[in-house]
Amino acid sequence: MTTQAPFHDIPTEERDRIQRAFNTFAQWDILTALSESSSSVMSAVMLAHYTARRFAHIEQALDTLVGCGAVEMLVDEKEQVLYRLTRDEATRQLILHILAACTDWAFRKRLVQWIFYHQATSGVQETVSGESS
Repeated sequence: MTTQAPFHDIPTEERDRIQRAFNTFAQWDILTALSESSSSVMSAVMLAHYTARRFAHIEQALDTLVGCGAVEMLVDEKEQVLYRLTRDEATRQLILHILAACTDWAFRKRLVQWIFYHQATSGVQETVSGESS
């Protein structure tokens, strides 16, 4: 069984990048947290507390988000690693558009189905609450 990604109407190159940014609920939570403020920067520990997720899940999700260009990693003057939503305007607007679309129940349902489908086909077993099984 396949499921249609909620991003089917996005151009292919952008869709491939953005689908990697929405493969887990932890990634979704991180993008939501970082989008709350356009200047928001947070450490992995802060994101784990903010999202109520295990630090290991946040680290994995951040690696993927940095890798696909949805999130940028910074090092401050104290050499603390911080993260922020990408400054690339096209990617940023696409992420914000998807997060805003999540207020629509039908879109949100497709996104949740996409995440569950991706997890089933990739072997990732993360629940909505962030626990691994």
